[in-house]
Amino acid sequence: MVAFLAGERALVTSSKSGEIRRWDRATGASSVIGRAPQPFLRQTGLLPFFESQRVAGCSEDGHLRVWDADAGRLLTDVAGCHESFDVARDGSAIVMARSGSGGQPGTALLIDATGGNPRPLPALRESIFEVEFAAASDRVVVATDRSAIIYRVADGARLKQFDYATYSTLARFTNQDRQLVTGHTDGSTTIEDIMSGERRTIRHRDWSIDVAISPNGQLLAIPTRTGELHVVRSTVPGDPAALPAWLAAATDATIDPALAGLTAP
Repeated sequence: MVAFLAGERALVTSSKSGEIRRWDRATGASSVIGRAPQPFLRQTGLLPFFESQRVAGCSEDGHLRVWDADAGRLLTDVAGCHESFDVARDGSAIVMARSGSGGQPGTALLIDATGGNPRPLPALRESIFEVEFAAASDRVVVATDRSAIIYRVADGARLKQFDYATYSTLARFTNQDRQLVTGHTDGSTTIEDIMSGERRTIRHRDWSIDVAISPNGQLLAIPTRTGELHVVRSTVPGDPAALPAWLAAATDATIDPALAGLTAP
């Protein structure tokens, strides 16, 4: 696994032994910055922080660890990462997930960048496949079996829930964080306006395994299990100017009055 560090002057790699190594682009010199007791999860890889020389990774022992790549020092070690994790672009927080098993729902935790103040996200009733921050770092989406749920980072409020007839494979923010892209096992990809709920569905011959978003957020590249690659426009109708006010007013009760006042277990 490999990732660029902030500033792109160095890279980090991980090996099957759990070793993490920093490589200087200019000189080619490398140094070991840390080790995990087990290999890192292939589906999550290593994620750098955008604003510092830190790197995070989830290993097969279910722990999320954060290292300072310059100092070669372990900063954070938190249990509970078994399926997916993401780092906020502003470096303030990490979200990580345990998928769930034996009929038990998955769990998602928000933690601050130092590993403290873990906060479970409420109202999760299914297994979890993916978690991701919005580019603005103010929201996180959790992709469960048949739903995509958007939470506000500041208070954990559940802002919006999109439900689907088939299993979800991924969920990503796009188009300046005002839309959501989700992939499904029936071979469909949906693009939805977060505020209005307006939905556009794209059909494939098999399910989507990933999605790449163009720098301007207007195009999506969607590979499928059959080896096809679809490039589509990401936009659906909506009112971008109204989104900030909607987000400011949204609460748990926005999508389910029965959840007003709900607190995490």
